[in-house]
Amino acid sequence: MLVFASSDKGGTGRSVTSSNVAYQLALSTLDVCYVDFDFGSPTAGAIFGAEDYSVGTTSGAGTHAVLQGDADNIELCDLLAGMDGVEVIARAAALPAFDLHCPLGSLPLAFKTELASVPAAIPYLRASEARLAGWRPRLEALPGKRIALAFAGNPDHINDRNRSIALARLRPLLSVPGVSFVSVQRDLREADREALRTAALTHLGPELADFADTAAVLALADLVITVDTSVAHLAGALGRPLWVLLPFWPDWRWNLDGASPWYPDARLFRKGKGKEAKLCYMGHILTENRHGLIVEARLTEASGTAECATALDMVADNVGAGSTLGADKNYDTAAFVAGCRAHGCVPHVAQNTSNRRSAIDARTTRHPGYAISMIKRKRIEEPFGWMKTVGGLRKTRHRGRPLVEWFFVLTAAAYNLLRIPKLLAAA
Repeated sequence: MLVFASSDKGGTGRSVTSSNVAYQLALSTLDVCYVDFDFGSPTAGAIFGAEDYSVGTTSGAGTHAVLQGDADNIELCDLLAGMDGVEVIARAAALPAFDLHCPLGSLPLAFKTELASVPAAIPYLRASEARLAGWRPRLEALPGKRIALAFAGNPDHINDRNRSIALARLRPLLSVPGVSFVSVQRDLREADREALRTAALTHLGPELADFADTAAVLALADLVITVDTSVAHLAGALGRPLWVLLPFWPDWRWNLDGASPWYPDARLFRKGKGKEAKLCYMGHILTENRHGLIVEARLTEASGTAECATALDMVADNVGAGSTLGADKNYDTAAFVAGCRAHGCVPHVAQNTSNRRSAIDARTTRHPGYAISMIKRKRIEEPFGWMKTVGGLRKTRHRGRPLVEWFFVLTAAAYNLLRIPKLLAAA
């Protein structure tokens, strides 16, 4: 039997079962119900769970709920003050006498909520007029449509690598004409801080004192685009036009059918099954032709120039003057060939003559060593193939450049460690 109340809460509450809670709430026999939200993401949880209480008690006007949370969540007072019969107090505050105690996350169980009966009386939160008046001049001065953006959640969340998005990846979105993007991101990772310096958006995060400020900004925006974080629940509770960016396997609250029962007007965007993944990073290796060992492994952001630019960097750091460098047709560019020669390296690059003129001419191709390099250069596919299949890099489980780079370099080292004993045995 599941007990919701306990005797150590400082009030005069009594222990009840889940069925008893639902029964008594429905019959309005309660004067005060003490609800606490000491779990997971308290702010999002309070916003998300408040509706269960609000709608679940509509048949019993007069019931009063005391919502108690951690001290740093007392900022929810202004947001929830507009809900009938709800009082928010800090964890350290003295409790009034109460009839029942129920953790906020257990309210759906207490009300026997099912998917078909999820309450969705939107909006059930409202931004205060004072906060709206304070932010309105700032937001209305922005040209075009105003879109509020939140791209990252709590970095300590167990699924943060799948929930959050690096700001650099949103650059194509920020270039949409006729739109003013407003960042409501309060906490920034270092990479996002760097990207923010050149991003085409207005960053309001440091100016948002609490969630009441955030609510006012969202209320003044034409659209809210956010990852799965508290901003999504806040915008949904406010009834704002909302797009939520979700991972392939989202949190259970978002379902898998593309619709939210709590926020029916929200649009949910989730990577579909069988859809292509977006290229984020590129792995580069430099091998020596005699033994096929990896000399260096690097990881960079994916771009149209990273392949050749990184190869030249590795040539500069590792290849001595007079050495030859074998490479495939993708490297047959005037800039790459000139870069190799500037470092004293002879570019044995496969010629690309498809409707174009190759940067490699007879000065290079006439030497016997060029033909040998055309054969040897294909050996680079051996470590790449091993790293993808055996090493697990065909689809990395890691997120963020530091982790992916660490895994890529470690896998390259593992390839060498497995190959060296074979070379020694054959010597």
